[in-house]
Amino acid sequence: AKDSLRILRTAIEAYAAKNNGIPPGYPNNDTSLSPSVMAFTLQLTTGNAYLQKMPKNTFNGMTGLRIFIDAAPFPTEADGASGWMYKPATKEIRLNWTGTDSEGIDYFEY
Repeated sequence: AKDSLRILRTAIEAYAAKNNGIPPGYPNNDTSLSPSVMAFTLQLTTGNAYLQKMPKNTFNGMTGLRIFIDAAPFPTEADGASGWMYKPATKEIRLNWTGTDSEGIDYFEY
């Protein structure tokens, strides 16, 4: 899970660096438009792909992304309904899984 998050975070940062600071998720890199899962996936997996495919959440096997528009607050906990939670405005991406690891750290806090 930590490795998948590292890969996703690196891809998000690389995409933003090559697109004038605009993170993936905004259709046509237009930050006045609402971000979408489709835009995120296409931007990171096609053309000069940053990812070959979306990694799976190792706990629930899901690759799906729950995306939050700019004005929406980022959740404070996971609900497990998707593989990942992402907010383009802050480039924050988290594992969408409840529970803690052997050290007592919430998976959501990775």
